[in-house]
Amino acid sequence: FNDFSYEHLDVQDDFPRSSVLSILRDMDSDGEAELINTMEFLEKGDRYTNWWDKNGNDIVDGNREYSQIDHVLLSQGLAKHVSK
Repeated sequence: FNDFSYEHLDVQDDFPRSSVLSILRDMDSDGEAELINTMEFLEKGDRYTNWWDKNGNDIVDGNREYSQIDHVLLSQGLAKHVSK
């Protein structure tokens, strides 16, 4: 799926268009996320997974061309081993 995160806004402050990421993270529907979004380990300025060259000049023209649409989710056990 391609969507944004409620919990960890990307470099452009994009908001999700659906609840899919939240639903996936809360696997047992108890209101607590069982899966950790790896974006929480990154500074906001580094939260992007996509570059769209809007004007086709093959040059990065600032943060407006970056967005975070892909996510890596980890179990809490694996997330404990991630260093920032």
